[in-house]
Amino acid sequence: MQAVSLQDRIVEADNFVKTFQFSWPMALDIPEEGDPFLKAFAPWPTRFYIMQNGIMQFIANPRDDHMYDLVELREVLERLISAA
Repeated sequence: MQAVSLQDRIVEADNFVKTFQFSWPMALDIPEEGDPFLKAFAPWPTRFYIMQNGIMQFIANPRDDHMYDLVELREVLERLISAA
């Protein structure tokens, strides 16, 4: 079921963090304000972004089968982590 409020999304994000022991900062869009990130960046259904210090560092562009080039993702993450 799709989370329809910011509070719903906070609950789902907390569950994700606990389930996967996720320790990186996470941003959530705000449905009550019209989902501004969704409107600006069109992430749904299978795109994700990596931001560092408020700057967009990576935009994942899925293939037609909605899969990703994980080699490219790993290279970006390694570069960002080593530069931090």
